Amino acid sequence: MKIISAIHKGVLRFAALALVIGAVLAAPQSGSANTGAGATIVNVVTVNYQSPGGVALAASASATVTVTLVPSAVALAAVGATTGTVPSGSPATYTFTATATANGSDTYNLNSAAGTLTNANTPTVVFKQGANTVTSLTLGASVISNVVNGTTLEIPAGTAANLAINDVVVINGVDYIISAISGTGTPATANVGATTAGSITPETPVTITLAANPAGLNTAPALTATDVGLVIGERQTFTMDVTATTIAPGDGTVPVDVTVGGPTTPTAGPIATTTTVQGANL
Repeated sequence: MKIISAIHKGVLRFAALALVIGAVLAAPQSGSANTGAGATIVNVVTVNYQSPGGVALAASASATVTVTLVPSAVALAAVGATTGTVPSGSPATYTFTATATANGSDTYNLNSAAGTLTNANTPTVVFKQGANTVTSLTLGASVISNVVNGTTLEIPAGTAANLAINDVVVINGVDYIISAISGTGTPATANVGATTAGSITPETPVTITLAANPAGLNTAPALTATDVGLVIGERQTFTMDVTATTIAPGDGTVPVDVTVGGPTTPTAGPIATTTTVQGANL
């Protein structure tokens, strides 16, 4: 009878472990949207039991899951006018911002599509950041795991990719500048064994300090506990130069739509621009 009882306890112990580990593995699929991509979730289970002779024993095991990226379209906005008038052959420049809304860093393509042209050749479209020509944007993002004080927050270790000092970030619609950042942090680790009680060494999170963005809303940070769970997403500015020439005397019209995203990320936009190209009138 003692042997049967011991086997029965062993079956129960195995079933308990399987259920707990199965639950941990399933959890990130529903919870990853409000957890930073790259964060490590550690679960430890300890089973305390007695041998048939009454000796107290313990065993522990763990399951570790890395949160995956949940792709999300950027928040795309025009800065200033989306119409312009230029001489034939000269570029019209339009400015836009793209703000990350995902739970982690991602890369987004910059796309343009010309509409129906009037008295104009197919335009040349060039995207730039400053003097550099670009075809995509890589935006850092994470999810706030703790608010230290009004200007300082924490995000999970391993989720700070592409977030750096002087980056513009947006939290709940307000833009700030990152004034300090602690690095990448250290993920939590499990301490388990076949004959020991389990424990977890807590992670060292990434600490980010914010300041007002003079080029934006210029609002001083006033973070509270209600901001935990919100996305902290990088915002970048880019320009689009549209250059076209007229076909015949008179002005031409050049419509160009801007989108950001794809092929593997959701697409934001379009935002329509219209350029009037001035031609010679004889």
